[in-house]
Amino acid sequence: MVEVVIDRAEWYRLAGDLKAYEPALLRALRRRLKKSGDLAALAVKAKLASAGGGDVGHENRAALIAGTRVSVSFAERTAGVKIVTNPSKLPATSRGLAKAFNLAEFRHRVYGRKVWVPQKGRPYFNTSIDEVARTVMVREMQEAMDEATAVITSRVGAWPY
Repeated sequence: MVEVVIDRAEWYRLAGDLKAYEPALLRALRRRLKKSGDLAALAVKAKLASAGGGDVGHENRAALIAGTRVSVSFAERTAGVKIVTNPSKLPATSRGLAKAFNLAEFRHRVYGRKVWVPQKGRPYFNTSIDEVARTVMVREMQEAMDEATAVITSRVGAWPY
């Protein structure tokens, strides 16, 4: 698993500093971070689209794909890049599918009977993001931070430490 952790307090402070210094830098940083998240979301959508067949159905997969979104926040409590699959576009009876489909295995009732059976899931979320994070996503985020730092350094001069 690839995990990118940025301290929320640092993230929030950086956003405040960039906004005070040059709001265009904050907008550029937000766009680059959104772009890196969009790359991961595309991988999730592609994995969902290629899942094919089974009990999930084309309409349900299309709804999961349509519900996959990226948001970038610099708020103090929710700072970060967030990628979510919102099941709200699924029929009410299939809303648990977003979570169940992402598991390696889940249990469900057989329609019309009181029998529960195991079913293999098709994990799509973390595996897709991990693949992109290893290659592109981390590089995009680092380049965004480097660009902001370079602009500030060119205007102010090198840091004293």
